[in-house]
Amino acid sequence: MKLMCCLACGDLVVLRLEPRTCACGAARGRYLEDRSTVEQTTGSLSIGLHNADLQAAIEAYRKTPATWRPAFCFRAYLNPLCETDVRYVASEDTP
Repeated sequence: MKLMCCLACGDLVVLRLEPRTCACGAARGRYLEDRSTVEQTTGSLSIGLHNADLQAAIEAYRKTPATWRPAFCFRAYLNPLCETDVRYVASEDTP
């Protein structure tokens, strides 16, 4: 799963096939039809969530939601500019 972080307002946006915009409107992004590559505007960061870690953390939470556990943690990372499944485009180039 990928999130987009707007550097102007700090809003985090879950990307989907339909275009999505941050709270201030400075960043836009979406998944492309391959459902792996995202396209988002410059001035934003791409954040990748480790899907298997996230699912394991959700399962751990479902078992014991009242008490914090290290099993609730999961990996996330910033996708660098060289990442092939993230395309940065100018604001006027997004739908």
